[in-house]
Amino acid sequence: MIPNDETLSGVFWLKGDDAIYTQMHVGFVESLSKRLVSRTVWKHHRFILRSAFAIEGGSNGELVHAHMIIAKPDELDEERFCSTVRDTAAGNNWIMNGDYAVHILRITAAEETARSTSYTTKDGFGRLSFT
Repeated sequence: MIPNDETLSGVFWLKGDDAIYTQMHVGFVESLSKRLVSRTVWKHHRFILRSAFAIEGGSNGELVHAHMIIAKPDELDEERFCSTVRDTAAGNNWIMNGDYAVHILRITAAEETARSTSYTTKDGFGRLSFT
């Protein structure tokens, strides 16, 4: 969203392309990773969380949106991880704010992993990104 005096709402919504959304994914995961470690660890190791990202929508009036699978580090508690994901998303201009901005689903069993992976890749592998 960028300010625009010519529109009634005062803003103009930008549409990205797959390259921009892929950059957003990498930037989001880097920001999230950085928030989860100390400055020293980040400075020396640049630990990046493993993730997969699938872009959906953008045709027939469907809002472009993403499905992301992020591997939570074992040593990190669930509550801190989820709150850090939400905080990182709230600071990203390419992620919608509000009630539907971030929906976190914990995957605990192999069956859930398979179902989640299948759902994330249901449109094929052409619009995927990994870290």
